[in-house]
Amino acid sequence: MQFGTPPATERRKGTAKWNNIVSELKEHAKNHPTDFALIGNFSPGVPAQIRRGHYKAFLPADYDGDPATYMKLHWEVITRIAKDGHPSTRLDVWIRWLG
Repeated sequence: MQFGTPPATERRKGTAKWNNIVSELKEHAKNHPTDFALIGNFSPGVPAQIRRGHYKAFLPADYDGDPATYMKLHWEVITRIAKDGHPSTRLDVWIRWLG
């Protein structure tokens, strides 16, 4: 057993990643509005947070309303259990821009 102060958390900023995903989804939707995009394989909390509007990249910069309402009106987020053999539940997250 070890006692002491844990090291500082190293948090990565994923803003650029999510901004790129949102830009690509919107651009693709211009010509293919019914297509979903598989954005990755995540723990169940990620799609839930996206749906609630916790990922600011999905919201307009000046938006001051309810983030969950905006997400429901403008984005569709669906999940499927990943078939990657991961020992814990992971979800493939599919998203499309509704406009």
